[in-house]
Amino acid sequence: MTALSGISGHSLVVQLPRIRVKDTDKRRGRCINYRHVIEGLHRKPRAFLYCTWQQELLPNAQYREFWQHLKAEFDLDTAALLMVEALYIAATQDKEMALFRVP
Repeated sequence: MTALSGISGHSLVVQLPRIRVKDTDKRRGRCINYRHVIEGLHRKPRAFLYCTWQQELLPNAQYREFWQHLKAEFDLDTAALLMVEALYIAATQDKEMALFRVP
């Protein structure tokens, strides 16, 4: 898999996988990493509700299932707050997989 690199001066800042769009109806693909936007979402968690790339923001199927569960159990504002908090913990403490690990 090829990657795209972002460089500032002589330092590598970010490296993202190159996305190939297979759907002929779409012109562009998206490579979204929640870690890149989590600080803003943490300040304004309701923004998660109206995010057009909400599903792409969630890192895997477990997080998508968790989001569905939160929406079923809580009002939308509370569900968004809890989801963003889970993503914030995953990003800032490098615990993405640990949040769903069963002891």
